[in-house]
Amino acid sequence: MGNVFKYHILPFALQSPNPDRWVSNLDAALSGARRIGVEPVMEARDMASPNVEYLGVMAWAAQFQWIGDRTAPGDKVEVTGTPLKARVGEECHFKLDVLDKDIR
Repeated sequence: MGNVFKYHILPFALQSPNPDRWVSNLDAALSGARRIGVEPVMEARDMASPNVEYLGVMAWAAQFQWIGDRTAPGDKVEVTGTPLKARVGEECHFKLDVLDKDIR
């Protein structure tokens, strides 16, 4: 399993044949994972090492199966007004309420 991870899975996950970019790619992945609730179990530079302990990476990856359902983007906003009477070239008044505090 270790060699399969080391030579097949890890290079695919790193998405670059250039080892100089692996740490920055993994930093971006770890940052995105944090935003959806998956905390890292090791640092990016450790994950990018050719001698990485694959069980740590697999433990991190396994956390993704427990992510809960997310709110669909369309459910994060609410539009009110008179859009049923809207016509091309005519003024239309509406109100857009952002329901998600994380949207700026």
